[in-house]
Amino acid sequence: MIAKQRSLGGVLLTAGQQQAVSGITGSGRGVELVVGVAGAGKTTALDAVRIAFETAGYTVVGTATSGQAARTLGRDAHLAESSTLASLLWRLDHHQTQLTTHTVVILDEAGMTDDPDLLRLLTATADARAKVVMVGDDRQLGAVGPGGSLGALIDRHEPGVWVLDQNVRQTDLGERAALDELRAGDIAVAVDWMAAHGRIAVGADRPETLGRMVAAWAADVDQGHDTMMLAWKRANVDALNTAARQIWADRGRLSGPEITAPGGRPYRAGDRIVTLAPGAHGQIVTSERGTVMAVNPADGSIDARMDDGRLQHLSAAHTAKDRLNHGYAITVHRSQGATVDTLQRLEDGGGRELAYVSMSRARHHATVWVTADDIDQAAEDLKRDWPQERRQRWAIDSGTPATDPIDIERNRQANPALRNALRHARLHAEQSAVVAGVPSDVTAELRANQVAQRAERQALADLKNGSGRWSGTKVGNVAQAIERTEQSRQQAVSRSNSRSLSRSDARDVKRTIKDADARLDQLRERYETLAAPQRQRVETSLAGLETQRVDLEARAHHRTTWLTAHPETVRRLEHLDTQLDVVSRALGVERDLLDGIDRTPAVSRTAHRSIRQDLLDHLPAPQSQPPRPTIEGPDLGLGL
Repeated sequence: MIAKQRSLGGVLLTAGQQQAVSGITGSGRGVELVVGVAGAGKTTALDAVRIAFETAGYTVVGTATSGQAARTLGRDAHLAESSTLASLLWRLDHHQTQLTTHTVVILDEAGMTDDPDLLRLLTATADARAKVVMVGDDRQLGAVGPGGSLGALIDRHEPGVWVLDQNVRQTDLGERAALDELRAGDIAVAVDWMAAHGRIAVGADRPETLGRMVAAWAADVDQGHDTMMLAWKRANVDALNTAARQIWADRGRLSGPEITAPGGRPYRAGDRIVTLAPGAHGQIVTSERGTVMAVNPADGSIDARMDDGRLQHLSAAHTAKDRLNHGYAITVHRSQGATVDTLQRLEDGGGRELAYVSMSRARHHATVWVTADDIDQAAEDLKRDWPQERRQRWAIDSGTPATDPIDIERNRQANPALRNALRHARLHAEQSAVVAGVPSDVTAELRANQVAQRAERQALADLKNGSGRWSGTKVGNVAQAIERTEQSRQQAVSRSNSRSLSRSDARDVKRTIKDADARLDQLRERYETLAAPQRQRVETSLAGLETQRVDLEARAHHRTTWLTAHPETVRRLEHLDTQLDVVSRALGVERDLLDGIDRTPAVSRTAHRSIRQDLLDHLPAPQSQPPRPTIEGPDLGLGL
């Protein structure tokens, strides 16, 4: 198998990669953990894992929390299917895909996956007796929501952990060693090496620092390097983008007309861009970078070539401020998983994980820019700021003598706040498991579908007269010209019927009618050329919406049937809700605030009430109140 990997890509696996591949494919465990330092060639090892499993008749599925990470995993590991974890979980919940005993799921950037989503994935794979390969690094950027599970699993299940600790990305061996020290927490050693080898640069104040950093980036571009600029704070990213775009324009790299997107950002051909949100039916994922090839002032759309080589059309809606930005500089979070030749990073906070991720992106040279009087002061600032660690840890890893969360809950010697926090987490997980088993409520989606269908039907009607969304467009202008010409012709026809016309006036009227007919023929031909593709797009959209409506109505019926057949669900949710309220009061925190911290929409109070109300709507009133069961958490049987 390893020989086959070499023959496919001409890549020799490192000793660590070979050991990981052999272990993952031969252990028989249900869950494997792969921890790789930045630049360790995790995707190369995963490609070999894919080859081995596919050769043995397994289906290998890729997923990641980030859309860009999922797409990169699919491309670099040659996976036929690789999507975001949210998409995979939705398709599993709605029975649009299924896992089997011959399925292997590769979860990339697992450290960025929050605990509720990871629990749902592990539950689904355990139920199907499928295999999961979790790949990531708990020393890099973590989950936005509640997290820390990857680090906890690594600590608890050493036999199932495969470590890729040989960095093969940086060409400078000294830089590799410095990054190892940075990851391990020996900040002073790492910073001293960077200061001595030109990896730290300074500016006297913020404007000077930004200006010098952008100039260094532009010099890298001039030398033909694949390069990027990074910052932690969005305000600094915006400032870097503004300065870089001005340099881009001054050097003649921007051309053609300029459009102003919703929200105020300008775009021209040549602009570097980055996507901020997914769209276009999955064709666009978050954090993709590309270059504008052309802008279309008529409809505000953009045609771009993305960095993976494909051409992508971005409608005006996809250029809004919350969906698209200039991509000369990006946030460090959008860079995780990327590799470039050189890199310029603005030091504006974020701690050790962010420093490690940003400084490990470049093959040849990464520079951190600090506002300071000199390099020595900058180094001291970094030694003070970079030791701050922001990675999340599980509550049961906080030093209590007991290690089992149930034992801690029952241990009167344990900290009361910790006991209540663990109880809240356990009840919340149980609640998540109950809600995850209930078919989702699609009422809002049905309403949205109806609104969208009405809008598309109105668009078809407006297309005939050039109003609505077509007003001011080429096809709209032609449609309105047809309407004006038809009105003028009708007036001429009415005038021709008048008996008081002189012979000369009658000839003029006939000529007017003839000219109008010729003009109408031209306009109608032009209109049909312009309108046909637009009409086809709207009709295709309507057909898709109708298919979606049928599916949504079937799912709504399935939910009603399911709820009717499972009356115990409402009692379980009420019991858990009551217990959670008690624990929340004990913690001294409002329940709604906890819901906001948990960031778990699937188990929000609104969702609970919706399920309970649906049950009450479809069930007869109970004759007697049954006992409220105590629900224990499921045994996932992960085989760790």
